[in-house]
Amino acid sequence: MIRSIFILFLLLCSCYKPDKELPIFGRKKIIQKTINGLVISDTVDHRVSDFTLINQDGDTVTNRSFQNDIYIADFFFTTCPTICPVMKSNLLKIHDHFIDNKNIKFLSHTINPEYDKVDILNQYSKNLGVNSNKWHFVTGDISYIHDIAKKSYMVTAMEDSNEPGGFLHSGTFLLVDGERRIRGVYDGTDESEISKIKKKIDWLLPDTQILLFQAWDQIPYDQVSPSKQTQIERLETLNSLINNQSKKIILTTVNSIIQKVIPLSLIHI
Repeated sequence: MIRSIFILFLLLCSCYKPDKELPIFGRKKIIQKTINGLVISDTVDHRVSDFTLINQDGDTVTNRSFQNDIYIADFFFTTCPTICPVMKSNLLKIHDHFIDNKNIKFLSHTINPEYDKVDILNQYSKNLGVNSNKWHFVTGDISYIHDIAKKSYMVTAMEDSNEPGGFLHSGTFLLVDGERRIRGVYDGTDESEISKIKKKIDWLLPDTQILLFQAWDQIPYDQVSPSKQTQIERLETLNSLINNQSKKIILTTVNSIIQKVIPLSLIHI
């Protein structure tokens, strides 16, 4: 039992973020501001510019729709015969992984808005099994969207009759933080990038997560097993402690701490 308590103590004490910060992509801008009559030069990070687009439900989507949220942006079109289906399959896996986190969202821009109207995007999102509460598929003026791709996200999106489907575009997933800074650039066609994106999103999430580690809900020696729900919740908390290095607060009791836990090698949900 002492060994179990010691293992749990080590788990609680080992929750930290990596020392190395995520990069901030894009060229910094030099600005001048006046403070107490003095003109001072300063640098600011590249940020996604203000935008106004229409999503699959016909609702207006702006940069404010993602205020303080982390989101992944990409560019596609519904009739794309090459990389788009692979990209959406990979992005859907990330979406499903963070389905319960309201601070993680997704923004897919069509680069063929003349065809991808609201009704087309609405059906496309339904086919994927997602909705606009978490994943926006947006349309608008074609030049406007292509300009957003180039200037805000620094990726390719353009008409090209020599390309399959008539468009040339990047297969990139762009990870954007709550301050509209691009913090990660990933190959959306490479399934191995999914785990990297998940880890980087975890890094960007708020420092402290609150977890519940409750005691078994039965009297000692009554020869009754703990409820299935209690067992699941205990295992989920232990799994999170092992596999997620973000800072955590554990809500527990003395009884819960002194109760045995299974070996670390068996804790994997």
